[in-house]
Amino acid sequence: MQSSGMLTREQLFHLFERFNNLTSQPDVKKRILDAVLDKQEAVAVTTTIQEEIFVEMGIVWMPCFSYH
Repeated sequence: MQSSGMLTREQLFHLFERFNNLTSQPDVKKRILDAVLDKQEAVAVTTTIQEEIFVEMGIVWMPCFSYH
């Protein structure tokens, strides 16, 4: 399990491709819409989706760090 360092080019490509694939699925779109209708931030849902992808990839996500 990767716990430090930057994502490789391949990992970053996988993250974006998987995120794009997931967010185009009707159930995930509904998940985001439901969150917004429930007065939640859409970014909170998309961040959770990204965290789930990191887990799939075997990468430890440290929420105290950002993507920038």
